[in-house]
Amino acid sequence: MTRKELFEELAFLLDVPENTLDEKTKFRELDNYNSLVAIGIVSMLEEKVGTKLDIWQLRNLKNVGELMDLVGREKFEE
Repeated sequence: MTRKELFEELAFLLDVPENTLDEKTKFRELDNYNSLVAIGIVSMLEEKVGTKLDIWQLRNLKNVGELMDLVGREKFEE
């Protein structure tokens, strides 16, 4: 998965324009973020990059960059 694809997927799940997301975006503070979106993020990452996360792991993340670190940056191509 590329970084661009990650941002596209997150933008879709969060219902925001893709160009509003970057690694510093505090996705959990966005108006559209809720438990269903969190489940969607976990499912998307499992499907697209094969990473198994627990939904509770998202609770301590501050931004998209930390999400990428949790998953493993090597899984996101430029």
